[in-house]
Amino acid sequence: MGGIAGVLHLNGSVDAAERAAVGDGPSVSRPDLLLSARPRSTLAESARFVVTVAGHFDRAPVSGQSAAQTLLDTWARLGSAALDQVEGAWVAAVWDKDERCLHLLRDPFGIRRLYFSRKGDRFAFATRPRRLCALPWVSRELAREHLSEFLAFRYVHAPRTLFRDIQVVPAGHHLRFDGDVSIDPWFRLRYA
Repeated sequence: MGGIAGVLHLNGSVDAAERAAVGDGPSVSRPDLLLSARPRSTLAESARFVVTVAGHFDRAPVSGQSAAQTLLDTWARLGSAALDQVEGAWVAAVWDKDERCLHLLRDPFGIRRLYFSRKGDRFAFATRPRRLCALPWVSRELAREHLSEFLAFRYVHAPRTLFRDIQVVPAGHHLRFDGDVSIDPWFRLRYA
């Protein structure tokens, strides 16, 4: 199954253990950044943006392109308003080279998951929590305070997870990381 992953350091470089945790596949790599797309996921790059997408778009403004290229073209024109132009089961990461800002995006209904972890100036994300658990600076410790929620609902509500150092982007939300983490909804359910 495909997926996306990445590591970003604001004041340092990505080390070999972090590169191994992110895994191989099509990637964009700089000393302070590594973005990777696993099989059946796509990656596209322009002069300003790098986009990785896991999943598919059911409705998109341009056809015949990969999901990442579609989102890249639309994001370059519309910014975050591009999210109103796509539907489907997807998660995406957009790296803005000029603003040095990472955007993590999740589809409106949360069909796919996108996990993240932050420790100081290090930030990582992946579609599977085991990739994050493989990072040397991410604890594998159970978040016991969330266990009762899991046992009651068989689910832990976003952004919490059962891991102490790992969170998940809520459905229909946009996470922005530029040194600070902000999570805001981009999707609002409309009633006809």
